[in-house]
Amino acid sequence: MVSELPYPVRFRTRSAKLRIPPRLIRRADLQYLTLMGLYRLTTALLPPDRWAAVADVMHRLRRGLRKRRVMQLRQRFRAVYGHDVGPDTIRSWHRDRENRRERRRLYVVAERWSDRWRPNIRLEGVDGVAAALAQGKGVILWFDDFIDHNVVAKRGLYEAGYRIHYLSSVLHGDSISAFGRRYLNPIQTAVESRYVQERLLLNNTDAGSGNELACTRRMVAILRENGIVGIANILTSGSRVMEIPFGASARLAMPTGPVNLALQRGAALFPVATIETEPLASYSVIIGPRLVPDPAKGKDAALAEAAMQYAERLLPLVKAHPDQWMGWRRNSFSL
Repeated sequence: MVSELPYPVRFRTRSAKLRIPPRLIRRADLQYLTLMGLYRLTTALLPPDRWAAVADVMHRLRRGLRKRRVMQLRQRFRAVYGHDVGPDTIRSWHRDRENRRERRRLYVVAERWSDRWRPNIRLEGVDGVAAALAQGKGVILWFDDFIDHNVVAKRGLYEAGYRIHYLSSVLHGDSISAFGRRYLNPIQTAVESRYVQERLLLNNTDAGSGNELACTRRMVAILRENGIVGIANILTSGSRVMEIPFGASARLAMPTGPVNLALQRGAALFPVATIETEPLASYSVIIGPRLVPDPAKGKDAALAEAAMQYAERLLPLVKAHPDQWMGWRRNSFSL
């Protein structure tokens, strides 16, 4: 149903419980195990300036993009860019994106088993966070769904002295099989946990467990103590979703939870983008201007206002770095 608002934003509800396919192990899990061994040798034996080339070779050895997937991505790119995007361009963007996924797997291995990866991480807009903390009502960092935010953004903020309490999912990681959740995903989460003060685990496989309420209460307590809460802008929690215009004809879905939390506590809400500028060497963590919805307009209008501010900032970044944005997936993007 379309809400009667001064903004072209739609609200809808969905199940807060995620469905997990009943699979013990996937072929992709075995591929990841093989890659992990190769990447451990790579990070131990080769200099860091050779790592990106190894990740590129590993990506090229894997299967190409299926025709059906090309068509799906083509429709979504066209909905954002507003012009016809050919299959060759889509394949090129997809190859670049999958290559970046291999680089992420490689630096996760490097972080987990060695200390040789020392990227240059540049923070932009951090003065706004410092000014907001001086007001004493806490800060919410709303991380855009760029591929490197999970490790790079956390590491950059940690090294700058900021301690984040990060909301994460029990399903977080590359695998959703029972084997992958038990043995593979903890490799990445162990690396991420080095750079956060606390990892709040959201059990979004059981909507009635009360776990979501407990996580919300903990985040409220952190903000009350003038702490920093980190939340990724993906649909992993809550049952209410905002759909906002995005590009030429697309609509982007995002949860209402972070904006609700900021409005309720008076906390500062900042979007955060993480962009790779040189393969495995340089990154920019860009903290955008504070989102400032007006609560006097009413709850839904304030939510919609924040969503529109967010989209106006995110769209140029996505257009400039389509291969780094992971939001092309179906559950967060519609035509």
